[in-house]
Amino acid sequence: MHLLNSSYAGTLVSVEIYEGSDGALDTMYDSDSRRDSVVDTGEVKHRGYKVRQIISKTKYSYAVRQYFSSKSKIYILTTATRADVSDSMKRFLDSVVFVPNSKGQNIADGISVSTLKKTEVVVEMKLEDHKQQPKSSSSASKVMPGDVKSLSIVSKPYASYTGSARSKRVSGTIRLRITFAEDGSMPNIAVVETLPEGLLRQAIFAALRIKFLPKEINGKPIRTIATFDYGFSTY
Repeated sequence: MHLLNSSYAGTLVSVEIYEGSDGALDTMYDSDSRRDSVVDTGEVKHRGYKVRQIISKTKYSYAVRQYFSSKSKIYILTTATRADVSDSMKRFLDSVVFVPNSKGQNIADGISVSTLKKTEVVVEMKLEDHKQQPKSSSSASKVMPGDVKSLSIVSKPYASYTGSARSKRVSGTIRLRITFAEDGSMPNIAVVETLPEGLLRQAIFAALRIKFLPKEINGKPIRTIATFDYGFSTY
């Protein structure tokens, strides 16, 4: 899995690349298209080939997601703002060039995703802190409510069960405390509560795929820490 997430001037842009087949892409697309926030689905033409597209809208965000694949890889593009479609969103989607089996060849005035600098996500076990809550930012308390735009979660993928956990009927909650950075990245994930049989890996994988618009104070994005629960139950 390779992820590129960036947030600038109120616009989120994201590229996800996975090893997988068309069948796996179908599963991801079908799952995303069933969410309550979806307002439109369909196909659009993009530089000579067709891609599947989902448009979702909530009280806090407007997002466009596009899905396509090559012989062995799956690609998902996401762009979002706090309002309606923007020129920045259109420029991002129009600027993407898909060249399957190009082996990293350069395109004039373009940047290959494979050449971008990689940054590691630090995952820490903080199980002893499960009763503590992160402190609120002191700067936020001094600002009038109208000057604050809260952290906006554009999409939160589900965490999948593992076969081993299901056969052993493991159930419960994994709790993660996630740092949402100003630039759209997630540099740190603290594990507050966990479960066995591979479920923690599934929860972290789902958390890494969260799409968000960072909190803003007076138009300036700021770093935020928020806690997310991933529940697992057997029937």
